[in-house]
Amino acid sequence: MSCRTRLGCAATRTASRRAEPVAPRRDRLVAPRRASLAAGAVAAALLLLPGCTSTEEENKLISHQVSSKAFYDSGEFARAEDQCRRGLAIDEGHENLRLTLGFALLRQGTPKKLEESIEVFDGMGGLFGRDDWRVDMGLGIACQQLAHLQAAAIDPKAPAKPETTERIAALRDRSRDALERAAKRAGANGKGEGAKDNAPADIPYHLALLDLDEHALEPFFTHAGLALSKLEEQDKVFGAQLSQPMGESERNRTAKERELNARRGQLLCRESAIRAFEQGDATAAAAAMERLEKFGALDRGDYFSRARIREQLGKDEEAVRDYEKFIGLSTTQLDDTVGKAVTALTRLRSRLAEKRTATPPGGP
Repeated sequence: MSCRTRLGCAATRTASRRAEPVAPRRDRLVAPRRASLAAGAVAAALLLLPGCTSTEEENKLISHQVSSKAFYDSGEFARAEDQCRRGLAIDEGHENLRLTLGFALLRQGTPKKLEESIEVFDGMGGLFGRDDWRVDMGLGIACQQLAHLQAAAIDPKAPAKPETTERIAALRDRSRDALERAAKRAGANGKGEGAKDNAPADIPYHLALLDLDEHALEPFFTHAGLALSKLEEQDKVFGAQLSQPMGESERNRTAKERELNARRGQLLCRESAIRAFEQGDATAAAAAMERLEKFGALDRGDYFSRARIREQLGKDEEAVRDYEKFIGLSTTQLDDTVGKAVTALTRLRSRLAEKRTATPPGGP
């Protein structure tokens, strides 16, 4: 016989520092370098313990743990969930499987899955010690996303039910508390003031999204700036990794993580530009649009946004080029925005023509 602790016993254990983080690259839930070596090492350790589960069960448990990690890393979150449930049927108190389950449910993103994800993270307060930031981060993200979905489901033509608005407000409060707690716990890893902020980008990123949901612009700019710095740094890491030889599956996984990283950066840059422009700060809006290009090529709408910002700053020639680019990309999307761009382009061209034909100062 070999053994793991039976149900309920795991809650008193403290996580080892090797336990896996969550969300792009930093958020991998189990981090063995090679699954087969990890499985062998775990099996060897288990054989040394007195116990109550059979060797066959232990082998199944190891298989479910390794499989759940592999499915999660490849983005097959429903299959990762299934493997976690199979493993937890053997050992309900298995910390890594419960953590993976919480994030697998979270990444599926439906209201039902998010509700269960919250329940899973709520039940992990005694696992991994009392200060594990990954549990707080998962709880905060799940609450934020569920609140966002419930708010989006409200019919704008009808008054929202009081219980619905109260539920959304409560979820947002829980989300902020949990994310801020995660930021504090993960931040400097207990190294004291002045230490480098080691919190993953996921935390300030989701705080920024929560700020947008709550129309809290001042904290949004703070959280978005912090998240963008971390996302830019991570993009460089991904680029360096992809320049090195690696297996096809690892390359695909890294490329997907870099793509997700870029999408997050683009979203924050666009929202920062829009909010700054609406507040009359065209300079900050222009800086956000410049930062956007670090995460990839501009899309159709970006050219219109940047043209408006450049026009506001008096950069007429640059604004003309952006309006022309926007109109050129809009041949199959004739909407009100295209009409506005044509009007602005006509106005700017006329203004530039007047400047070119004006009599130079001091001339006849």
